[in-house]
Amino acid sequence: TSQEYLRELGSLDESGLGQPSVLIANYINSPTNCLADSKYYSVCCVNECEALLSPIEQAIAAPKALPEHIAQVVAKLPSATVEAPRELSATLLRRLDEIAAQHGGRVPVHGRLFAQWMHHAYPRECPFPHVVGSIAPLRAKDWEVKTGERPLLSKAAMRREFQELIEVTDSTPEPEELPWTPDEELLLVAFSPAEAFAVAGSLKAAPRFGDMARLAGHLAKALAALSLSSVVFGAARGSLGPLQRKAASDTFVV
Repeated sequence: TSQEYLRELGSLDESGLGQPSVLIANYINSPTNCLADSKYYSVCCVNECEALLSPIEQAIAAPKALPEHIAQVVAKLPSATVEAPRELSATLLRRLDEIAAQHGGRVPVHGRLFAQWMHHAYPRECPFPHVVGSIAPLRAKDWEVKTGERPLLSKAAMRREFQELIEVTDSTPEPEELPWTPDEELLLVAFSPAEAFAVAGSLKAAPRFGDMARLAGHLAKALAALSLSSVVFGAARGSLGPLQRKAASDTFVV
């Protein structure tokens, strides 16, 4: 596979000093590994990160959790390539505290930063979550139609690139940690019951039309109900989906 196509898939890590590498989990979960497809469905590889997120969600049972609680759960959670129990590195614990600090002391478990943290904790199972809109993965044949370039290299080109990588690897030190970006994207904004009724009350007071007032009342009830339950987005675990972004320290809404 060419570097250009890997870059389009979001499977190429170029954060190192002249030493590009493949993000294994991103490549495995990319369209290249879909064996069969039609206009209605595709048969693709299972995202192994989902099996890791499920016990975390069950243990936390809330949209947000204290970093210490998450660390305790993850330290006991094994994967196909990570043994447990284990002691989480100082870098992982620091990153978790940074996410919590950005969100008032608790870590949102359905956000981009936590997904990025899971990639650090389980790099072979959990894909690196690119910022929405930064990549547009295509199937190999679609990418070839779009660009006019072949996504697969010839044997001669593969030997040439392999030799170049060997030379670069010999002279480049190993990175101290995996790439990290501070951009946050959330699937859900959690309101407390008081906040929900305050927001809906302000909407209710603004218009003078009966229909709008009744709509605000229904909105208050709906927001209060949502705030009291734990919302699980299983289908969105592998890809965060379209979101609205604000500043890095702000809240994000669907």
